[in-house]
Amino acid sequence: MTTVTTAIPVHHRQRLLDALAASIADRGYRDTTVADVVRLAKTSRRTFYEHFASKETCFVALITEANDEMIRRITAAVDPAAPWPTQVRRAVEEWLACADSQPAVTHSWIRDTPALGVLGRDLQRDLMERFVTMIQTLTDAESLRAKGIVRAPRQVAIVLLGGLRELMAATVEDGGRLTDITETSVRAAIALLGPGGVPWIKDGDSRADAAPDDTAETSKYARYEGVSAAPPGTTSIPTLIAHDPRDTPGA
Repeated sequence: MTTVTTAIPVHHRQRLLDALAASIADRGYRDTTVADVVRLAKTSRRTFYEHFASKETCFVALITEANDEMIRRITAAVDPAAPWPTQVRRAVEEWLACADSQPAVTHSWIRDTPALGVLGRDLQRDLMERFVTMIQTLTDAESLRAKGIVRAPRQVAIVLLGGLRELMAATVEDGGRLTDITETSVRAAIALLGPGGVPWIKDGDSRADAAPDDTAETSKYARYEGVSAAPPGTTSIPTLIAHDPRDTPGA
């Protein structure tokens, strides 16, 4: 006796994901229902539940696939033979271009995911690790080490990623375009990841939780990392970041 297995069309799944993205852009994730997704996808509830257990799992799939595509595009955009600042700029530009193509989904990823509880926490941690791995891979090259740039420590990568994500969310909430924060993002990334940026942090170093208080201590950790500490009087990280009028009291 032959058993006939009915395959679930893959294109239905993509239509459902696209429909969820469209509904998020129209009315937000929280106000979106499975009925909205089904209507926009022109499918049935039965088809929806053949692919996803709930609206939440559909959302997780949408965000995961969007971020995987973002990581793929960022990695492809960086030419390892290009000068270091150019590599950083291309990575940031591609990241912001991807996010700006679906700003509502980007904003929902950052703001709505925590409300999913354990499911959201696991999603956030998983995506953070994927982005950390991407940054560490892009900064782990012999040509960069020759210029004093080392593989990004995990803690530094998380600081950079967390800061950029919050800046993206705030920009969308303020009605801006994500491409408007390109210069600030590029300068922040170069300051954190470049030689002398945060020389006292090293993966697996028990001393990484405390930054040095003086130049001598900074130099010691710089030698430990194999990079040169920024000499006294040189430009610090805060002065590399573009000025925001809201930083001025009374502005």
